[in-house]
Amino acid sequence: MNHHRTLALVGVVVFTAAAVLVLSRGIGEKPGRGSSASEISATAAPPRVELVQGTSEVHITPATPGRTEATVREPVSGARLPAVGLPGAPSGKYELAGPGDRNPVPPPDFLRTLSGSFDDSKGMPLFASFCSYSHSRSDDPMVFPRRPGDSHLHDFFGNLATDAYSTDDSLRRAGRTTCNFPGDSAAYWVPALYENGQRIKPDFVGAYYMPGAKDHRTIEPFPRGLKLLVKDAKAAMWYCVGNAMGEFSKEPRRCPMDQHLGLQIVFPDCWDGKYLDVPDHRKHMAYAEGTKCPASHPVPVPLLTLFVDYKWAQGVDTILAPVDAPSSPHADFVNSWDQAKLTKFVRDCINAGVHCGSTPPP
Repeated sequence: MNHHRTLALVGVVVFTAAAVLVLSRGIGEKPGRGSSASEISATAAPPRVELVQGTSEVHITPATPGRTEATVREPVSGARLPAVGLPGAPSGKYELAGPGDRNPVPPPDFLRTLSGSFDDSKGMPLFASFCSYSHSRSDDPMVFPRRPGDSHLHDFFGNLATDAYSTDDSLRRAGRTTCNFPGDSAAYWVPALYENGQRIKPDFVGAYYMPGAKDHRTIEPFPRGLKLLVKDAKAAMWYCVGNAMGEFSKEPRRCPMDQHLGLQIVFPDCWDGKYLDVPDHRKHMAYAEGTKCPASHPVPVPLLTLFVDYKWAQGVDTILAPVDAPSSPHADFVNSWDQAKLTKFVRDCINAGVHCGSTPPP
């Protein structure tokens, strides 16, 4: 098993290194301290993606049919947990995907496939939505739903309405967003950042939707209402934003005076095909094993990678909220996109093999 994991990791590293090399051709100066989401170049190359693949398989007994929530009761004292379920998550809610939530994409238009990139570079198939910082709250609508103030401080991007009471439906109805890609009313959030004891607000997040190492022709859009939490230390890297590709590290590093701090977080890219959310908000997703999704999570979805830009942070004595017990890097995502537009962009950029950058296809 370890041999297969090693081979899978080598495959991902080789693929992503090649992708970064291709993307970096023709790239000009990176955004500086005064940049905003609207000023980011459509050809900006995302940093490399490194993942250590997981192989645990999770079997979940379906709840009730339809797009509903089913409560998993606390076990009676002394009773053993059932063999089928989520290890370590004896209570919580499962949200079963309904027939209309999953949108397998049709084959891409042949002429659009031939059109190539929509910006000035040739690169891997992707589209990138840049979302300015929206607001901060001690809320987490996934982990602490309907419990305002019970979480540590988070920084939110994209949907302006995100709070403790948010659901994918309420976010979609609100529709207001800081993202530049049409239809991206998704909610993205990360823990608040502190440097030298001072609160540092982020500038923007770049949300890159890529195929990863998987066959780009097989990628499906995220199902409507999917909720994701990534809390794996292997999925996050810190780097310095400047005029050249910087080095990556597991801990924040001191950046040169003409550069500032950035954080990369990589979400899992394989879905179990059953659940939009589960009690720990993670076990319904898995990372691809090399170029394939594991049998337990057979549906290939975009490799969503966030690049959080902290233009006023230098990486000196930097911690993530809460201050009294700093957390490791993590991020949340709720798919409250306009689903028709998300499906279109997956089809016309990723499936078509087109590097759209931050330029929406017509």
